Amino acid sequence: MKRIITTVLLSILVAVVSAGADQQTRDIGIYTNRGAAYKKLRKYLRAIEDYNHAIRLDPDYARAYNYRGIAYKNLGRYQLAIKDYDHAIRLAPEKADVYINRGVAFKKLGQFQSAIKDYDQAIRLDPHNARAYHNRGVAKKKLGQFQSAIKDYDQAIRLEPHNQDIYQPRGRLQKFKAIRSCA
Repeated sequence: MKRIITTVLLSILVAVVSAGADQQTRDIGIYTNRGAAYKKLRKYLRAIEDYNHAIRLDPDYARAYNYRGIAYKNLGRYQLAIKDYDHAIRLAPEKADVYINRGVAFKKLGQFQSAIKDYDQAIRLDPHNARAYHNRGVAKKKLGQFQSAIKDYDQAIRLEPHNQDIYQPRGRLQKFKAIRSCA
């Protein structure tokens, strides 16, 4: 009888501890998901508050740092965004999207070489990521590397042939090159 009571009590204890762990995991997910909803609504400060809560619950949660970085980027706070992306990369260096996001922040600051390095890494991690090729093409165009930029746009189009946002900058760049060669 004593053994049965002990087993029941231990089972209850495990359930309580597990429920607590599950609750914390749910809370992290709730804060992260609500932050993402606020981000979609362009309520970036509210999103940042929720990501802060998620990070307090789990300081090693790379996704929350990445998402908070996106919110900071959308507020034009690029240095804070880069700091969060750096942290997310330390925690999850295999995530191509974080490198792309950090590259975008570098691009916004006019740091095109740093942006290209991040897009290069994203492509190494995910060679089928059209967004990485497209963004790298934009950065290369800003540096005057027109032929290389066109190659990146072409690769992005091969990967996402229905994405009209890629065709437009490629077409403008080809037109610019044609005009420039006639001059």
